[in-house]
This record gives sequence, C-alpha cells and structure tokens, in this order.
Amino acid sequence: GLGQRVERMPPARNRDYRVRIALDGAEGIEAMRTARPDLVFLDLAMPVMNGFQVLDELKRDPALAKIPVVLLTVT
Repeated sequence: GLGQRVERMPPARNRDYRVRIALDGAEGIEAMRTARPDLVFLDLAMPVMNGFQVLDELKRDPALAKIPVVLLTVT
C-alpha cells in the first residue's frame, strides 16, 4: 500500500531486474546516488521534490545525467 517501500524481482527472460521504489523525489535522488539505476520511471507529481526538480538534479550530476527516464503522471 501507499507509504510502504516495495523491492521485488519481476520475472524476466534471461535477465534479472531489481525494482526499487522511492516515496518522494528527494528519496529517489538519494537512492540513485547510492545505487545507480539502469532506468528510472519518474512520477512528475511527487511530494518534497517533484519530477521536474528531480530531472534538473539528474542533469546537474554527471554520474546520473545519462540515466534514461520514463515520465509518468496522474492528472
């Protein structure tokens, strides 16, 4: 449910994937700096630091700037 951290390994053919969920943008940035992801699904409407602010922070950090990002939002 909302407010819980979920980490799981979805089934994939010939490859393992690890999914990490951050509950807000600031937590997401911290998680990306701790363990650089291969891909980010980013909600634009998050608390603390919204998706646009996360994108700006990713661009400023050379270690994170080239991570592919898929934008999502609920209107």
